[in-house]
Amino acid sequence: MITDLRIRKLITAFAIVSLNACGGSPVCATASLQSPTLNSPADFSVVASLLPTLSWNYPDAGCHPKGYRIDLSPDQNFADTSLSGGTGNPSTDWSPGSNLQPGDEYFWKVAAINDTTLGPASVYRRFFTGPYCDPAALAAPTLVWPADGETINTTMPGLHWANGNAGCIPQGYGIHLSADPAFADTTHNGGTGNPDQLWYPGHDLADCTTYYWLVFAGIDTTFGPNSAVRSFHTNASGTCAAAGMGSISGIVWHDLCAVPADPAAPPPSGCIDLGGGEGLGANGIHDPDEPGIAGVHVKLGQGACMSTVILQTYLTGADGIYSFNNLPAGTYCVFVDATDLDNAPVLLPGAWTRPMRWVNPTRQAVILGQAEHRSGIIFGWGDRTSPATPTPIATLAPTFTPTPASFFKLAIKPNHIYYRGTGCGDHQAQFQVQVADPNKIAGVWLFIRLQDKKGGETTGWSEALVMTPMGSGWYSYMLLSEAIPDFTKFADAIIQYQFVAYDKSFARVAASDVYLDVELSACGK
Repeated sequence: MITDLRIRKLITAFAIVSLNACGGSPVCATASLQSPTLNSPADFSVVASLLPTLSWNYPDAGCHPKGYRIDLSPDQNFADTSLSGGTGNPSTDWSPGSNLQPGDEYFWKVAAINDTTLGPASVYRRFFTGPYCDPAALAAPTLVWPADGETINTTMPGLHWANGNAGCIPQGYGIHLSADPAFADTTHNGGTGNPDQLWYPGHDLADCTTYYWLVFAGIDTTFGPNSAVRSFHTNASGTCAAAGMGSISGIVWHDLCAVPADPAAPPPSGCIDLGGGEGLGANGIHDPDEPGIAGVHVKLGQGACMSTVILQTYLTGADGIYSFNNLPAGTYCVFVDATDLDNAPVLLPGAWTRPMRWVNPTRQAVILGQAEHRSGIIFGWGDRTSPATPTPIATLAPTFTPTPASFFKLAIKPNHIYYRGTGCGDHQAQFQVQVADPNKIAGVWLFIRLQDKKGGETTGWSEALVMTPMGSGWYSYMLLSEAIPDFTKFADAIIQYQFVAYDKSFARVAASDVYLDVELSACGK
């Protein structure tokens, strides 16, 4: 049996060993934790091992933290955290728990931690895993940014591409950049000197100028095939005339808010008080450290957002960026539906924070001029438990003669929604309906209009609102009160609405009854 004295001796011995491991220094105060300094691997270096040892230094020799958090990711924004980990002790080196992928780029940073409190993170570094590619097997890189034909607002762009080789890396990349599509002018040509896939010109480009670029990989004096050629147009001054067709681009990003455990604590960075007893939420601003969201289907519609014919769908990459190109002048609608069967596994649970909080689908209208390139059409998605699924809104349309009521099964509808102000109730509402014969139709429109609750006067019907297919004959639409035509016309109104099913030729197949069971009121009435 171990005596109390022997237990005390063991504890003392363990404490001495722990202190000796850190040179006898005490644990640093949590409030004064500092950023570690990264040591090895060096930035842009190539490591031979798929289980590399990462090492760093803590700047305060007079104390040590209880441990370190290591973020390791193939994504510069650290959205993928599957490789990250911690030391659990003051050791200043660490290796990942599983092999990294060969021929890939990784980013890492370190933060000191006491219990569950993290100190400030170090700057990040990147390294590459070998092996080097067989020179004879070098593949063409894939260009990422700028998008082909895009107008950019800088004369010092960071050209970005992806490695075309699976499982190996080149020693570096060559870049041809010229205002001449034949690349006769080599003034701006250059190279990375390492396997990094991001490169900046040696000096500013000319404004209001179209440039052409391509990239190729190299090993020693052997060069692989060229990538495709892309062009971009500089417009740093904002006064240049764009060339060619137009484009619309932006990002779907993760709007972060680390809600503190103490409800009385002031909102941390990235959070705002939502008011009305709703607590804290993400601020709807794309802050520099907030990552893009990969795998989101962004859709481009023709015409105003109230009535949309889908032209293109774009699947966001690791950076969350989307781009619709080769667009003539006109009116477009860019939108994302979180409840779409493709998007739900990526986004839910959560809610939109921008452009309109909690409204789904979220839509932005863009009026595009001739050869205009519009960027910055952004969508923010925040983790939020209430409401876990965004709620929709309502609209109205020309009355069609109803077909047998059994064709439509109304599943979800609101009872009352409000416009303007806060604290009254929902400003949006979701409509869901099921059709009896889904193979017979191509889609469902929702039409809405308002009827004065007192005098009976009505507004005009809305345009056709395209409902989102959910599978098995189900369709959904999220209606925002402020999106209803003439929503301020009556202080108290009834929302009339009707569902119309159509086939692939846009011919009407069936129409529901006109419902008059939803009320709309001004908030604070």
